[in-house]
Amino acid sequence: MFGRCGKLNPNWNGGHSPERQSKYARYFWKELAKSILKRDNYKCQKCGIEHKGQNKLVIHHKKPWSKYPKLRFEPDNLITLCEKCHKIIHKNKMI
Repeated sequence: MFGRCGKLNPNWNGGHSPERQSKYARYFWKELAKSILKRDNYKCQKCGIEHKGQNKLVIHHKKPWSKYPKLRFEPDNLITLCEKCHKIIHKNKMI
């Protein structure tokens, strides 16, 4: 294996747990995500791009899922971002 993987990588943040994946697959999360998109007018709250064509929007946790379990499903901790801004935010957290 090449490079540092998993916990040996300096960017490791605990990975994506089966718990997280199962929570996202549930009806409750899907409905919550829809309500956040609607609340944010189907626009990225960072750059303002609208959901059209290939501009995919995602729901981002302002305070991380792994560190703040009590805030995982709190609407005030969730924000709509486009994929580009979402990647930038996560990239900057790793620097």
